[in-house]
Amino acid sequence: MISIGARHLECMIANLPGILEVCVIPSASEDVLYEYRAFVVLLRNTPSAVYQFQEESSLFLAGISVKVEVLPELPKTSMGCVSREQLLALSAGTAA
Repeated sequence: MISIGARHLECMIANLPGILEVCVIPSASEDVLYEYRAFVVLLRNTPSAVYQFQEESSLFLAGISVKVEVLPELPKTSMGCVSREQLLALSAGTAA
């Protein structure tokens, strides 16, 4: 496995075509398969766009311990910033 930081990984994914927004966080401690979880919002949220992104990203991110999940939008705080707490809850499977 290739080891890189979350911010570097976030920049790599953000530069893929069709990406509107991305946030990478460390995986929940119980998740032994992946080091990171990447939450992605696509410019076009259609089944074909999601499929194409999944195909391209699996090749591009081969060897990196990351699970990528496509969301319709990233959860935001009241200030409009991405809510990493809500993403951590999603990552741990305890979304509120």
